[in-house]
Amino acid sequence: MVLSSTGYAQSVSIEQLNKKQKKTFQKAKEDYQKKNYGKSQERLLKILEKHPDVIEVHAILAKSYLDNKQGQQAIKHLKFMCDKQADFDPRACYTLYKIFDKQQLYSEAKHYINRFDEFIDDKHKLKTRVHNEKKLASLRDSLFNNPSAFDPIRLGAKINSQDLEYLPAFTADENTLIFTRRLSRQEDFYEAKLDGDSIISVTEISTLNTPLDEGAHCISPDGKLIIFTACNRPDGKGNCDLYYSQKTSTGWSKSKNLGSTINTEAWESQPSLSADGKTLYFASTRGGGFGKKDIWKSNLVDRRWTQPENLGEYINTKGNEASPFIHFDNQSLYFRSDNHPGMGGFDIFYSQKKDNEFSEVINLGYPINTQGDEGALSVSLNGDYAYFSSDQDPNGDYRQLDIFKFKLPKHLRPQAVSYVKLKSVDAEHNTTLRSKVNLLALDSGDTLVSELTDIDGELLFITKPEIKYALHIDADGYLFHSEHVHFKESNIQNPIDKKVLLKKLIPEEIASDTTSNMILNNIFFEQGSATLLDESKFEINKLYDLLTNRPQLSITITGHTDNIGDESSNNKLSLDRAISVKNAIIALGITENRIQTEGKGESEPIADNDTEEGRQKNRRTEFRIN
Repeated sequence: MVLSSTGYAQSVSIEQLNKKQKKTFQKAKEDYQKKNYGKSQERLLKILEKHPDVIEVHAILAKSYLDNKQGQQAIKHLKFMCDKQADFDPRACYTLYKIFDKQQLYSEAKHYINRFDEFIDDKHKLKTRVHNEKKLASLRDSLFNNPSAFDPIRLGAKINSQDLEYLPAFTADENTLIFTRRLSRQEDFYEAKLDGDSIISVTEISTLNTPLDEGAHCISPDGKLIIFTACNRPDGKGNCDLYYSQKTSTGWSKSKNLGSTINTEAWESQPSLSADGKTLYFASTRGGGFGKKDIWKSNLVDRRWTQPENLGEYINTKGNEASPFIHFDNQSLYFRSDNHPGMGGFDIFYSQKKDNEFSEVINLGYPINTQGDEGALSVSLNGDYAYFSSDQDPNGDYRQLDIFKFKLPKHLRPQAVSYVKLKSVDAEHNTTLRSKVNLLALDSGDTLVSELTDIDGELLFITKPEIKYALHIDADGYLFHSEHVHFKESNIQNPIDKKVLLKKLIPEEIASDTTSNMILNNIFFEQGSATLLDESKFEINKLYDLLTNRPQLSITITGHTDNIGDESSNNKLSLDRAISVKNAIIALGITENRIQTEGKGESEPIADNDTEEGRQKNRRTEFRIN
């Protein structure tokens, strides 16, 4: 017996068998053709008892086992063919690749697709397909052998019932969850009120639910807007359209179709709204895409949705892309695809926006993705947790669809962001005020938010770490309010939930109010100097607007310092800084006699000078109406 370099004996041709064995082989072939698999296998195995290296016998046996759905028995014979003499029939290697891939034996699958490729000529029609499958096998092998920590936690029994619950959507503060529950083939919306991990209540959203199905939804960060999918409605443009509803003091408004710019005769579904409310992502089968279902986006310009744009070839493929979720950071997109290389049917993928475009697509890995179809994913504000629906509990037991959460691996997390939640009220009567909110990035000068609060005086907006913001809130007939907002990486987990007290602009009342000094939180100077920094422009302009709109007003600007340095120098610096602010306002066109200045130095601290944070608060500029 001669051994090959692989360690297998060199194959024996059927021609080397004796006459009786050749006759047995011929009968085995006839039995196989008649689909008498058992008899065929019996004859062939007898031949192998005496001649275990006849490759033609292994080939017929392998086919017989495969045709008879006995794939496990076929493996031995396929391996003999591929490892010993693959050029006899290289398809044996490919078949082994498919078998081992299905069995999640990815290292073996990778080996056999590579072995198959060795016998495929570069010009062969299968070369491109095999090249892609080699990459897929390598990816699956890598993902499977480098699994992510994955420990799903089922949400509480008030949310997860004996019915089906899925598609969780949270507000930014994670105090409100809207999900779909299916009862007797009927899909409806339910709203859960949460306090941390405690579920306070779960109620049906009766104003949105109809005898038809409602689902596949998203909600705005403040929970005041829902966009969802409804099918077969009388006002529909196609079989499934996107609708919206706004939350008021009396509940959710009657839902309305988003209109013919978004909705077509095709299928539109699975919306996701950016945190600033200016971009809507959704899935659609409309024409002009790359595949069956594609992900599209539309921008809100002058209160109208623009013509949707396809997200492009990096995201969309010739297959199906669906269930987009744009994180609150407006940079991180999670979606499902059955065509990007993955572990199975629909896998979940992740892409980061760079230069305003999505490019590299990352598979979330095993065991988040499996051989089955994974459902839609949403991610918490801080990026720590992802939420999804599954019919498998962490122990692998089957049950109805429930909602779970799991710790998202760090390399798959979006940028951690936070939020500012404002409520503007009348300082005297504690009644809500509809006010104008402006948020600027101090470094760039870009206006990021310029919106009215709702009728309850509330507005929520997302903020990113390491960006310094100037925040201004004002209402007609009231003094404006100024804030400086700066979330560092160290405090990004601590959102701001603030009631802003606005004082009526009645000069005689304000003048008699000893607490009426207003801190100008967005006035900045060079260190140890009275030179104004460019970041102060917006605040200066606010003072100019106040004096222009109220020509009868005059003000006093007061400078303050911390207690570092000698008292005389601090007095001078504080006065010089007040004068710098005055001169900046005069340069805009306000007459000099309407602005007084004073410097209080270190004499009126509002915080402890023993800490840098306290000293920073003491270094301030104020104004009051005279």
